[in-house]
Amino acid sequence: MGFVVWHVCADQHAYSRREAHRLEGTDQWARNSWEVASRVWRVQRARWRRTRVPGFGALQTKPLCASLSDRVFSIDGSKHVHPSANDGFPDGQEKADQAFRAARREAVYEKLRDPWFYPKGALMRTLGWTSVPCIWETLAEAYRDVVALIDEHNPHHEPIRWTYASVHEEIRAFAAGLRHHGSMKMQPGDMVALFSENSARWLVADQAIMWNGAATAVRGTAAPVDELAYILEHSNAVGLVVDTPNVLEKLVRNENATRYLISHIRFIVLLWRGKGALTEDVQALGASVPMYAYEDVVKTGAQQVRNAIEMVSTSAGDGLSDRALWHPLASTEMLATLVYTSGTTGQPKGAMLCHRNLLHQIYCNSFSRSWRPFRPSQDASAGEVMVNILPCWHIFERTSELYALSRGVTMVYSKLLHFKEDLSRHRPHLMVGVPRLYENIYQGIKSQLMKQRRFRRLLIFGLLDVSIRFVHWRRVRDGALFDRHVSMPERLLACIVVMLLWPLHILADLIAWRRLRQAALGGRVRTLVSGGGSLAMFLDDFFEAIGVLLIVGYGLTETSPVVANRLREHNVRGTTGLAVPGTDLKIVDPETRQVVSAGQTGIICARGEQIFQGYYKEPEATSRVFDSDGFFDTGDLGFFSPHTGDLVITGRLKDVIVLSNGENVEPTPIEDTILGSEYVEQVMLVGQDQRSLGALIVPNLDALEANALLNAEQRMRIQSLQRERATCGSFEAGALDEQLAREAASLEGNAALHTALQKELMTRIESRKNYLPIERVTRFRILLTPFTVDDGTLTQTLKVRRNAVSARYAALIRSMYES
Repeated sequence: MGFVVWHVCADQHAYSRREAHRLEGTDQWARNSWEVASRVWRVQRARWRRTRVPGFGALQTKPLCASLSDRVFSIDGSKHVHPSANDGFPDGQEKADQAFRAARREAVYEKLRDPWFYPKGALMRTLGWTSVPCIWETLAEAYRDVVALIDEHNPHHEPIRWTYASVHEEIRAFAAGLRHHGSMKMQPGDMVALFSENSARWLVADQAIMWNGAATAVRGTAAPVDELAYILEHSNAVGLVVDTPNVLEKLVRNENATRYLISHIRFIVLLWRGKGALTEDVQALGASVPMYAYEDVVKTGAQQVRNAIEMVSTSAGDGLSDRALWHPLASTEMLATLVYTSGTTGQPKGAMLCHRNLLHQIYCNSFSRSWRPFRPSQDASAGEVMVNILPCWHIFERTSELYALSRGVTMVYSKLLHFKEDLSRHRPHLMVGVPRLYENIYQGIKSQLMKQRRFRRLLIFGLLDVSIRFVHWRRVRDGALFDRHVSMPERLLACIVVMLLWPLHILADLIAWRRLRQAALGGRVRTLVSGGGSLAMFLDDFFEAIGVLLIVGYGLTETSPVVANRLREHNVRGTTGLAVPGTDLKIVDPETRQVVSAGQTGIICARGEQIFQGYYKEPEATSRVFDSDGFFDTGDLGFFSPHTGDLVITGRLKDVIVLSNGENVEPTPIEDTILGSEYVEQVMLVGQDQRSLGALIVPNLDALEANALLNAEQRMRIQSLQRERATCGSFEAGALDEQLAREAASLEGNAALHTALQKELMTRIESRKNYLPIERVTRFRILLTPFTVDDGTLTQTLKVRRNAVSARYAALIRSMYES
């Protein structure tokens, strides 16, 4: 039977309106953001009003499948009913009840698999998930034979292709092994340090630890050993999971780490044991701390599951006594993970994120909140492919993975060395990255174009200019400008210009952009997601011009991370979009802490289900970042657009440069403008307590040569030194840095190059909207040692560590201002 019901998005629309009412007494423009979202939901409700779902009178927010999952469990792809499940029920009634619930559950799964159905997050709220690992039973049933994980670049170089059913079984087996293998005896509330780079086994380990009610303290292995030792000790870890023995070799060379490992760690698990013998230092550590291989732990856990199945099949005895074999032990408010902030200054702090925080991101993150005819949802859908390049332990990548996997996406783990190859081989539909990743893609495309013959190069750049003009006028037509009001005559004019440019834009797509998307992104990319830093406007223009949707989000580690993002139907460039459902935002004055009006810059404060519990073992630091109303102080500067209601990020309070005349300058927007130059690869502004701004510039050598500002011999010599510097040890680095410094001084002595760079800086900065004279960069120095993660000048999300760069080049900066 079927009942005509309201579509789930009607419930979501009501949810959005309730959230708008919660903003009473806060900033008016935050409410405007919700009003825009509410209007979108009203359109969607009208178009999707009547939908037939078997067995539903209405979609409730209470769990639909909880009672069924208590009675039915899945092992190795087959369904089993607990013997106690039939107690008190006649066989016929029980069978009818099971059939009804199975049909009801299948109706939900069908909607999850439907690419036209959204918002999927609202439907997921009905599934009764109480923790993050609870999602895997649902995903194993909804997307059973869909490939979930592809890992071809793991340390064993053994390609992994796991379906959703396989991932569920692997997680459950590893979780059981953590409780029963050897002397591990993992218990709810334990803290386990997880130091690893991207791999399928990382995800399994992370989810299995959470399954047992324990929490992970995560970090990448490229982090400095002192930082890893600090996290290990500060988190009070009782266990350690690492990807390879190399991490242990790194740790045992640190005195503090070795002492803590021997005195406090109960077990160590190697995700990838390696083919060769362990070093003497690691073997000595193994004599003091039990050390286990991933395969052995999974084998023990799988045997525990099989034994329980056999017991359940014969009687209801001890097979049901270990609840964790059937259901995760974690609950909504339990600590799920400690993510240590990799900020650009200071000692990292452990942000405590609970399961509620992460589930909010699964439910509420979306690329679109409205329905459009003849177009499927822009959100991730079952069977689509997503290539991952960001560190899997970083909260942005982590929640992006959970979001995509909850929608049935195939996740491909890539590495920087194989990234271009993976784009061509797997041809992703979605990609999540930081601005630096998209800058590299953009620079790579421009470098290839610069090598084309003159006529072809001029043709493509001419077409690009036409397409950029087209998208600019299209934004005016749609009123999608955050910094000014678009009048009706302007819109009418824009409509005419768009119609005139449209044939040329389509021609450019046929001639160039399709081939470019194929060569650079695999040809199927529909959506790019950017976060973790400020995105330069020229990147927005470029990707929109070549026909790729670029979605920008905003958040921090402490906010799990997304608090606002742009949408397909409301994609206002230069902004970070509207607040996600269930989130309150306000802008306050840094001094008075009073809410400011629209268009005024202040500190962004957020409140919602995704906000963290606090900093681990640092109650004073926690109390400083929350106000009396429960709003979290992000420390970022921004404002609400008075024209669209979108959130605009202008910089970070701690990054502001104060000149000697007392003027405050936010460096990030100026740096983003400078990065639009083909001559500039990396840049960082300086000038604290100076009369004017200066810049440290890492130039694009290929572009300099293409414009006859550098000869081929000098370019090859510098690039050879740079490659040698990137792979050398610390002993040789000093000598190579001196050689590169001499080459940089030689470039600065090139009058034509110096003049071209100075002119480029002046032209780009002075062309900025609302340009102020204090933003002029009056001097610069060339650096030929790029900022990297390995030398500590970049964070692992590729943001410049300003304090590290300033300290390293203090003498150079001082000489720049003294000269």
